[in-house]
Amino acid sequence: METKMEELTGKLKALDLVLAKSKDTVTARNKDALKRSEQSIARKISALYVLKEEIEELKFINKDSEENVRTWADEVELKLTAAESALNAIRVVLSEIEQEEISVQREKDEEIQRISVDAETKKQLSIEHAKLELERAHKEAERKRDLEHGELLRKQTMEYQKTV
Repeated sequence: METKMEELTGKLKALDLVLAKSKDTVTARNKDALKRSEQSIARKISALYVLKEEIEELKFINKDSEENVRTWADEVELKLTAAESALNAIRVVLSEIEQEEISVQREKDEEIQRISVDAETKKQLSIEHAKLELERAHKEAERKRDLEHGELLRKQTMEYQKTV
C-alpha cells in the first residue's frame, strides 16, 4: 500500500503542476494548448480516481476503519474536485473560442455572400442597361428609317404631282 500512496502523491503533484500551467494557458486563450491541457488533466483525474479506489480497498483490507478511509478519501476527493473545476473552466474557454471562430467564419461567409450578390447585381444591371441601350438604338434606327421613308414618299409624291 505504501507504493500506491507514493504513486498517488506523485500523481497529485503532477496534477498540481499541470493545473498551475493551465492557468496561464487559459489566460493566453491558445486553443491548441488548452486542448492539450484539457486532455492531460482529464487523463490525470481518471487515473487518480482509479488509484484512489485501489487505495481505499487496500485500506479496508488492512483493517483501517471506515471513518479513516472516508476522511482520507474526502481529502483526495477535494483535490480532484478542484481539478475538475479547472477542467470545466478550460472547457468553457474552449467553447468560447470555438463560438468566436464560428462567428468570425459566419461573418466572412456573409461578406463573401454580399460581395457575390453585389457582383451579380452589377452584372444584371449591366445586362439591363445594355438591353435598354440596344432597344433605344433600334428605335432610333427605326424612327430614322421611317423619317427617310416618309421623306422619300413625299419627294415621289411631289415628282408625281409635277408630272401630272
